[in-house]
Amino acid sequence: MHSVAVPTDPQRSATGVTGASTPPIGRYLPVPVELHEADPNAPKVARRLIALIATRWPAAPAEHIGSSAVAGLAGKNIIDLLLAAQPAQIPAITQALLELGFQPQIPAAFPATRPMLWGAFRHGPTTYRVHVHVSRPAARRSPPCAASGTPCAPTRACAAATPPSSRRSSGAARSIR
Repeated sequence: MHSVAVPTDPQRSATGVTGASTPPIGRYLPVPVELHEADPNAPKVARRLIALIATRWPAAPAEHIGSSAVAGLAGKNIIDLLLAAQPAQIPAITQALLELGFQPQIPAAFPATRPMLWGAFRHGPTTYRVHVHVSRPAARRSPPCAASGTPCAPTRACAAATPPSSRRSSGAARSIR
């Protein structure tokens, strides 16, 4: 596994946990995009980062997303996390992430209403680049009922009234798993 970002503070420990004056997230150093084999340690690193973020923002846990969240999938060797928040909470969450040592993305590609912060996190001999996306929770909408046209939860009566061409195939979802 390649170390792609190195914290600039030599006092940081190998586990990413430091004293009260030194944030646990190191400085992010952009590198050219390269495709890397899947890192089997990425889920463990993501869990550690999620726990770390929860120490400052316990209200909503972060989620591990992106290629490193999929076992065996090659990617850019970045741990991507998603932290869902109501719009009024985003400034406070952003501040909590800054206090952990995350930095604003430069140049900013995302608006302040859904920021992406980045940093570096050391796990054993490897330093991982980390992106934390802060965004409003996704709206969960049910598909429209063919009988009424309004969103509804799938029921036998609704399924019976829905033409086969507009139904979601539950068999296809099972065969993928």
